[in-house]
Amino acid sequence: MGTDAFQTNLWNSNEQLEVILSNLPTGIFIIDSDTLEILEVNETVLRMTHWTRDAIIGRSCKDILCGAPDGSCPAREMSMDRLISECQMKLNDDTVIPTVKTIAPVELNGRKCFLESVLDITEQKKVENRLRKERERVERLAQEAQEANKAKSEFLANISHELRTPLNGVLGMASLLKETELTEDQECYADTMHVCAESLLKLVNGVLDYSNLEAGQIELSKRAFSPGHLLQSVAEQVKGPATQKNLNLKIDADKDMSTRVKGDSSRLQQVLMILTDNALKFTDSGEIDIGLHTQPIDNHNLLLQFVVRDTGIGIPEDKLDFIFERFTQVDSSTTRKHGGTGLGLATAKEIIRLMGGHIGVRNIESGGAEFTVKVPLPLVEKKQSAPKTRQKPKSVLVVDDSKTNRDVMVSMLNKLGYQCATASGGENAVEVLSTRNFDLIFMDIQMPDVDGLVVSRAIRAGMAGADAEDVPIIALSASPMPDESQWRQVGIHHCVAKPVSLDELQTLLNEWCPVEGPTVTDKNNSTTVAIPTRKTTPVFDRGKLLSRLMGDAGILQTVLAGFIDDIPTQIDKLAQLVEAGSLEQARIRTHGIKGASATVCAEKMSAHCARMEQQAELGDSSALALGLIELRTLFNELKEETSLGPPGM
Repeated sequence: MGTDAFQTNLWNSNEQLEVILSNLPTGIFIIDSDTLEILEVNETVLRMTHWTRDAIIGRSCKDILCGAPDGSCPAREMSMDRLISECQMKLNDDTVIPTVKTIAPVELNGRKCFLESVLDITEQKKVENRLRKERERVERLAQEAQEANKAKSEFLANISHELRTPLNGVLGMASLLKETELTEDQECYADTMHVCAESLLKLVNGVLDYSNLEAGQIELSKRAFSPGHLLQSVAEQVKGPATQKNLNLKIDADKDMSTRVKGDSSRLQQVLMILTDNALKFTDSGEIDIGLHTQPIDNHNLLLQFVVRDTGIGIPEDKLDFIFERFTQVDSSTTRKHGGTGLGLATAKEIIRLMGGHIGVRNIESGGAEFTVKVPLPLVEKKQSAPKTRQKPKSVLVVDDSKTNRDVMVSMLNKLGYQCATASGGENAVEVLSTRNFDLIFMDIQMPDVDGLVVSRAIRAGMAGADAEDVPIIALSASPMPDESQWRQVGIHHCVAKPVSLDELQTLLNEWCPVEGPTVTDKNNSTTVAIPTRKTTPVFDRGKLLSRLMGDAGILQTVLAGFIDDIPTQIDKLAQLVEAGSLEQARIRTHGIKGASATVCAEKMSAHCARMEQQAELGDSSALALGLIELRTLFNELKEETSLGPPGM
């Protein structure tokens, strides 16, 4: 029998059609489109529903297939030639099963009908439910893991913060101990204690930084800075340690480094210090190269490319892909020999990721490793200046409750080509900032009226005027440094310890408030006085102060005269506070005298005030009263010593 004959006999035979329809996996309903009465079903429907043919024929389709309300029929309302939807099909025992239903209008023997086919999707729904539950379980586990990770990061941040406070105390006391008269063994012990505490503080700071990054508590600032000055600042910090290890330090940069960009220079410097610290750590001989090259992206953006290259031990090839993962060390022996938490490079990678940049590493064939940092940053538009117009000097505000500290800072700033104004406290600072504009603010952290953190927050909130809101603020602290998260939250850009040396000041100014033209960086052009080696704390270190003031004996005499004139009043006020039992205010007043004494290199007075500050914190009023007697004695010794000998001796 040919194909055509087979097809004709097949479709003309009701018996054959019945066999086909009965064995379909799909249930077939024929429904009157006017009355919605079920006219016919195939055997598959009967097997699916457990209804008998007599029980199902003649029923309304709404009883079995459709849950639409009375008066409504999706099949009648469809605007297309076919409607596909999911529905619940009612079984003989009043339970339901999920199905996919397809409706098509047809005409059979002159009667308008709906041809509806239904497919049981019970197993599919079970699979979907299992997948949904599994997805929900995975999402729940991911959420729990995220919360646990956040809790861990917060714990690390909190514990790191708590560790820093006593560590700063240990460092401060070790520094004071080194200034006292010690035996050779005791001096060795004090040096070891100081070095170990510094190493521990560095590790704690590393954990704190990374935990803050993981917890999303790091916000990048966007301020103008010079990449060239940033490179110079890093090089200055690396030069000393490199010299100690007899390593050559090479700087490779583009000739024109006058371009300025906007970004977080402090965090970028942190990354470069992590890379250079690693280079110093793993290089025993040879050299360290630090490079900076720029490449325009478009008219408004610049790509910075920093390179740190060393001739050290390099990185095993199988470790290159994992070196930026947290807690990763090259091998276990490296951990024992060189120390570290394995968080430095992970921190660097996360900071650069936040900046939208990339950090990579490769081994050098001749030995060593090369790290490359690429960061895209927006350019700072250069303002067109009128020809033959003299550039206005940069203006700096110095905020400090100590007149001596203000005088010394102003003297150094003037020498470096900056105009200065001063404020004696927080309220005074807000008043001054409201009346004139400044390019930089040096802010004392601890002042009697309002502390520097509160003042900085007020400035950032616009209480000193809109022009002051974005002026960089550098905090100065004579006590252990406050936690970084504290001063960053109030808008302070950098924090340094008092007293500030000339080198430190020049580095800070180069980064935060550079001036055009030459700056005072050549130490050979300034008068320096050798500081003799000693084991006892001097009453007054004239050579050190003269060096700090760039050899200007006239300024030295002026600063000393101001200090000697001001301190008796400060001591009298301190005595009144001690007598009144106001120990916290006494501590603050002592702190101010300590800072002023350190600024003029009155070493014994500064060390004695540090001890009195500790006594005030402990609430020991008797010890403070005795300390006042000693403080007056030391001040009289200072007056006698500063009146002896010509300047510079």
